[in-house]
Amino acid sequence: MDAPPRFSRHTLTLIILVTVVMIALMGQQGREKNIDLPPPPQFKITALRTDSGTPLWFIAKPSSPSLARLSCLAGSAFAPDGAAYALQQLLNQQARRQNIPLIAELDRDNLYLNMQFSQDPWQLKKQLDALRGLLWQPQLDNSELQALRDLPLLPPASDSLFASLPAHPYRASLLPTAEQLGTLTRLQIQQFAQAYLHPARCQLTLLADLAPNAAQVLAETLLPVSSHAASQTVMPPLPHAVIAGGISMPPLSPGDNISLLVLAAWAGNNSINLQRNALGAGQVWQIPAGFVQQVDDGDLKNSLNDAKKQLVKRWLQNLDEPAALLQTLSTLQRQGAPVNFFDEGYALLRALDSGTLRATADTWFNPPQNGTSKQ
Repeated sequence: MDAPPRFSRHTLTLIILVTVVMIALMGQQGREKNIDLPPPPQFKITALRTDSGTPLWFIAKPSSPSLARLSCLAGSAFAPDGAAYALQQLLNQQARRQNIPLIAELDRDNLYLNMQFSQDPWQLKKQLDALRGLLWQPQLDNSELQALRDLPLLPPASDSLFASLPAHPYRASLLPTAEQLGTLTRLQIQQFAQAYLHPARCQLTLLADLAPNAAQVLAETLLPVSSHAASQTVMPPLPHAVIAGGISMPPLSPGDNISLLVLAAWAGNNSINLQRNALGAGQVWQIPAGFVQQVDDGDLKNSLNDAKKQLVKRWLQNLDEPAALLQTLSTLQRQGAPVNFFDEGYALLRALDSGTLRATADTWFNPPQNGTSKQ
């Protein structure tokens, strides 16, 4: 029989050392490295509330002029007769005619009022008086309503996506039909404005070079207590369902939201387009058919950090520009985010691993079975 191999003490030590190093390297490859992110942006947000019931996020930041965004639950889904669209258009018409610094925008959930305020105290008082009159006592006449009926109506492309939702108010078009506008009355628009364009249904985001107490005074002046009752209507949660070109889902936890946003960033880095439509009652994703099944777990793990960095880049983009910052903060406020949202988001992002990401994608991007809705 052959003699067993003999090793010197030096050789044995070398073999053990190499083995330990190899095990350590293999273990390191099996673990996902901590992501190196820039520090989260720091915003001192003062959360206040007016006597009329409007939550206010105020950020003391030099901006000329001062900027404000009022988001009111008065979107098109609350007015299938077209009153929300008519109100938005009439507010813009009157603001232009009276030279009031306001632009109204509309989506399915909200009527947005974008405002600018002068830093000159006398001009600011004049603007606030004009805005109060415009918002809470709009002067509607038949000539303006007729001019509105003559405008062309071009429904947005997103209508086809929302039209495939299961029974839900979001199914209705963002714009009314010509027939609906033809029968819409001033009384209908006025009643809608009184119940829905109401301080208790609004949130205000303010970016101005003011002290917090001055911001509170400005908000109280702009948003007086209403003599009308606010509507209590809210949107029912979206179901978790397959729709034409995507998936609808109810509101998700912050962790699940972060996971899906990272997955969208990963897909973008791989030339796959995922589009998210965030709504008050949930979200609608446009995703390619069979997307989840095409995701390679190994590639997802290896490129997870790149996807996280891409998401952070999008978060930080344009935050130094006042208008973009205002819109970002307004969106987060509407979504119920805490004032330390960036700290919380970074913590969730750092803790996210590819296994959790895959599980979240399997849960929400796979069609519900047998029509069962995941809530």
